[in-house]
This record gives sequence, structure tokens and C-alpha cells, in this order.
Amino acid sequence: MVIEKGALQSVSKKDLKGFVSFTTPLNITKLGGRGSVFNNNELVKVIVTGNVNEIGSFAFKNCIELKIIIIEEGVKVIDDYAFNSCLNLNTIILPSSIEKIGKQAFSYCSSKLKIELPRSTAKIVIRSIPEGFRESFCEKRLIINDKPKLDIQGL
Repeated sequence: MVIEKGALQSVSKKDLKGFVSFTTPLNITKLGGRGSVFNNNELVKVIVTGNVNEIGSFAFKNCIELKIIIIEEGVKVIDDYAFNSCLNLNTIILPSSIEKIGKQAFSYCSSKLKIELPRSTAKIVIRSIPEGFRESFCEKRLIINDKPKLDIQGL
């Protein structure tokens, strides 16, 4: 695991051997900054704890096995392309603390992706989707729930 200036930069397959679930350490404030943190590992579920302020660009790029991401209250920023090419990502749970979502944050994700979010965060997510795709994306993928689940059982 590589941590620089409070940012978790990378977690290797060796660090995660035998694990399918990961919770961010409490001593970090950012995920990424130099590309994919988890780069094509075998994680199925990630919980981003509230001490993390920002999920950097491409932080989850190519996390092919990833199915569920739970982002806890406290996280404020999801940068451009943060979940790029997460081909099996089914569910992201967003908190009301989200203030910014970068462009194409959910590009090349599973067509089954559902984003659970509070009503207060909906406009922020919608603005991150390119205009030509907004209506169909939001209609099929957004689940507005003013009390999102903090955990999903069964994984």
C-alpha cells in the first residue's frame, strides 16, 4: 500500500490477496491522484470512509470485478473519470456530503449500474453526465432515496 501526503496512491494485488472487500484506512484524506489506486484487482466491494474528502481521477479505473461502492458521509468530491471502466459495477451509494462530481465519472461502467443518492445530491450527479445521455442515464440508473443504505448485505 502506498500512501503519500495523506493520499492512498496504490494498493497492490499482493496487499489484497484473498480479500474481496476493502474499507479505506482512517489515516487518509484522498484516494488517488496518480491514476488507478486499485488497478484491476479482485475487489468486489469498497467502502470509502468519511475521512476521505476526495476520490481522485481514475481512482477506480479498470476495477473489473468491483460490484458495489459505498461512499460514506463526509466525502465531498468525485473527480473526472473516477470509476472509468468498472465493467461490473452495479451499485454506488452516494452521501449528501457530495459537492462535486467530475465529468464522465461513471464512463464505461456496467449498463446495470444503479446510483443510490439523496435528493440533495441528484443535481450534482446529473450535471456530471454529458447532455445527450442525461435523460436516459438518469431514468435507468438513478435511485433517489433520502435515506440511502449504509451497507449492502450478502457480499
